[in-house]
Formats: sequence, C-alpha cells, structure tokens
Amino acid sequence: MSAYDVSQKNARVALVAVRSGVMGSAPIASFDSIDSYQDMLHYINLTHSYTDFEHDGQAVTEALTIAIMREFIQSGYRTGLKNHVIVYVTATTKFEDDPHGIVDIILGTRSYGIIAVGYGPLVTDPYALQLISGGRDCSFVATDLHELQNKVEPVQRLINNANENGGKYCGMRPRNSRGRK
Repeated sequence: MSAYDVSQKNARVALVAVRSGVMGSAPIASFDSIDSYQDMLHYINLTHSYTDFEHDGQAVTEALTIAIMREFIQSGYRTGLKNHVIVYVTATTKFEDDPHGIVDIILGTRSYGIIAVGYGPLVTDPYALQLISGGRDCSFVATDLHELQNKVEPVQRLINNANENGGKYCGMRPRNSRGRK
C-alpha cells in the first residue's frame, strides 16, 4: 500500500482478521478508522493479537461476509468507486468452511474484486486461492519473503488496471450478465 495515498480522501483501507471457526473472524479496523499509512501499519501490527494458533483452518466465509455487511459498508465504503478490492493474505489454504457461495455474491455484485496471496509452507493448495479470487491471474503464492515481495508489483498492477477498466477483477461478471466468468 506504500504506492497509494492511504487516507480518507484517497485509498481507504479496512482490516478483517480471518481466524478459525472457533475464534471467529473479526474486523480490526473499518474504512473510517485508518487515516494514513502509519495508521494502517499500526492496525496491521495489532493483527498478531488476533492470531489463532490453537486451531487449524480459517473461517474464510465469515470474514468475507463481514466485508459485505451493511454496518461494515456504512463505515466508509465509497459506493461511487468501482475498483474496491479485498486482498486476502493467508499462511494456509486449509479452510473450515466453503467460501464459494460468498465469493460468488461478492464477485457477482461487483462489490469488491478479490486478490489472494498465500505465503509460507502451509499454502499447499494454490487452486483453493484461485477459487476465492476468481482465477489464476488474481492468485499468488510465495514460499519465502523474497517471493512475497515480488508479488507486490503484480498486485498493484491488478488494482491499477481495475481503476482503468471500471473495476473489473478476476472472476467478476460483466455488468448486466449472468453466470460466473
């Protein structure tokens, strides 16, 4: 996000912790909470306190549902913009639930695009990330920090392209059409 002006006027950011089903996913910061890049880093550093090492898997459906809940949307989502994106960063591809239904809703309504980034040795199923993001072009896997840093530019390119093409990310239906692409 360092390439973007993180502020209430420009690039707004919200954070949701994706924990196990036992712990439940939780919003860490709403769109209205983060006023600067430094604020964003502060909230990212808080994510450690939301870590759930006691249980395997992630409640991805719950986390994605939070992102489209009315209360969450009303906390600073700008409906006039068309290039909203969820960047799902994970250290595992083991999910406790099936996120496909909520992914279809998000991509079908074009409320957000989804970019999935898996990092580390527990990311064993790249296809699972592709199903969440809507396709291979919006999914990235990195086994080490160097590879992870090499994913920044392609992610930025997707966001910039969506800004130019009316908000289209992988797997999004064209406006006024049916069926998943």
